[in-house]
Amino acid sequence: MRKSLCILLLTMTLLCGCGKKQEDVPAPTAPTADTSTQQTQPSTAPATEPVSQKDRNPLTGEAVDQPVTNRPYAVMFNNVKPALPQCGVGEADWLFEVVVEGGVTRCMGLFTSLPKNGDLGSIRSARPYYVSLAKGYDAIYVHAGGSDDAYKDLSASNQDHIDGVNGPNAGAWFYRNQDRLNAGVALEHTMFISSQGVLDYAKERNCTLARQEPVSFGLSFDPDGTPAGKDANTVTVWFRSEGKTTTFHYDAAPGLYSAEEFGSDYIDGNTGETLQFRNILVLQAKTETHANGVHQIIDLLGSGEGSFICGGKCVDILWSRKTENDPFTLTQKDGTPLVLGEGKSYVGIVPAGSPLDLEG
Repeated sequence: MRKSLCILLLTMTLLCGCGKKQEDVPAPTAPTADTSTQQTQPSTAPATEPVSQKDRNPLTGEAVDQPVTNRPYAVMFNNVKPALPQCGVGEADWLFEVVVEGGVTRCMGLFTSLPKNGDLGSIRSARPYYVSLAKGYDAIYVHAGGSDDAYKDLSASNQDHIDGVNGPNAGAWFYRNQDRLNAGVALEHTMFISSQGVLDYAKERNCTLARQEPVSFGLSFDPDGTPAGKDANTVTVWFRSEGKTTTFHYDAAPGLYSAEEFGSDYIDGNTGETLQFRNILVLQAKTETHANGVHQIIDLLGSGEGSFICGGKCVDILWSRKTENDPFTLTQKDGTPLVLGEGKSYVGIVPAGSPLDLEG
């Protein structure tokens, strides 16, 4: 049923040809593995029951049955129209979207627990700033190929990662989606892996899967999280003043923002459901074009400005990162820690000066 839905959604998006191919990749094939996992899931305890900070998902603030010690997974998702729908993306705790070459964007889902149902894809290649983000959240990085600079950074940092293109024995775990190939989708938009495949390949690569202490990223949460700010019932994030946009519409009943891109609902192909987020973070970062005239250089260290949107309101914020090993520190303009609403977050990292459209 999920595969049929994914095919239907894919067919609806195949209205144009694929863009310039960015990597010449081989085509490993493998059967879809069992997607069951044994990772921590949200608790069903009553909301009034006291829950310690250690018994919360470190990325969403939601209550869990036991402290989270497993490391997150950072999964690279293709985000060009011919490659849609993405599969598994709706279950990411945090979803990063960052501009890459050619004016398009790519997404990285940060998962405390990998999806139980359906596979992940299409998987795309690494860039240095995504390697930096994965490292900052101590995540096992899942990608398919990468730029020369990304591979240099992966090697220099000894970052735990699994690679669908150049990884040893990658073809045993990553595979090409035959339905997409049959539909005429270009090869570089067809790489998938199951959740169980991610876990098994990470074990084979001797990745450290868990820490002894509960995972923490220094985030603060509130059941609501609505800031005192400007009205923001419809939010459009611009990646440069002219370029790709992602739009969010607020529904006060669940207190969530529904996502839209390329003029349509942003759908997870596994479920057919529109992506929804409690929090929207838009962080401005110095961005320039690499000397090769193609790739982007994005400075994610130091500090910068941004916006926080939750509960139909928007407020200006500040972000900072001291080293590649650090996650983002988020504060209000006066330096007090930012409090997020409990739930999933979208993080758009945009070139400095990019517009942000808000409608009440």
